[in-house]
Amino acid sequence: MRPRFLIPLFAALAAVSGCLQTDKQETAVNWQSDRDRVRNAKPAPDIPILPKTYFAAGRMLEGQGNLLGALAQYEKAIAANPRYSQAYSRLGILYQRLGRYEDADQAFFNGISAVPSSASLRNNFGYCLFLQRRTAEAMEQYRAALEIRPGFAKARMNLASLLAHSGRGAESYTEFCRVVSSDVAYYNIGVIRLEAGDFKSATNHFHEAIEINPELTAATEGLRRATALARKSDPGLAPSLAGSIEIDEESPVPLP
Repeated sequence: MRPRFLIPLFAALAAVSGCLQTDKQETAVNWQSDRDRVRNAKPAPDIPILPKTYFAAGRMLEGQGNLLGALAQYEKAIAANPRYSQAYSRLGILYQRLGRYEDADQAFFNGISAVPSSASLRNNFGYCLFLQRRTAEAMEQYRAALEIRPGFAKARMNLASLLAHSGRGAESYTEFCRVVSSDVAYYNIGVIRLEAGDFKSATNHFHEAIEINPELTAATEGLRRATALARKSDPGLAPSLAGSIEIDEESPVPLP
């Protein structure tokens, strides 16, 4: 009777043994497949850095005072997007701050060539030219900016200021009045002529501002300042108002 019990037992052991062998084989195959997949896998493509990321890095470096580092980031932004007008502007402005005007001019020129519809680029280029005393060219850029965007207040203010610097008071007044009230327009021209050492014109414009708005204290103070400086340079030019107080040191020419 014993053989009848032994045969099923051996059969069961054989079945278990066969099962264990199959698991080992499958494990070996799976491991081999994983290794082959790793070996044959292609490297993941590099994720491109967006132009705006380079630009943001440049702005951050500017804030930290690292202008050269910022320049490099703006160059990368332009390389990634050759029509990135803001990057051209910041590049030109930084070169301007570093006194590298040829590089600044080139940056603005490149930007305008790439994005001719950008009024901001032309306005900022105009201001750069103004700093170089290239008045006619600066005026051309301001007018071009206003042709693109007639409601561009900053370019209008810059054009009006440049006209005042050039002694073209009537034209300057017309342009200022498109942005500010008439009393403020006269005041702005007075400040610019005062800075230019033209005390007679300055006092006249301050008088005009006060006549329109007697409560414009900045104009009254400007008039007193102009009076004092005129008396110092030539007593015969001094108007009846005397006294000397400091005027607002903020330039009427907006920065880009």
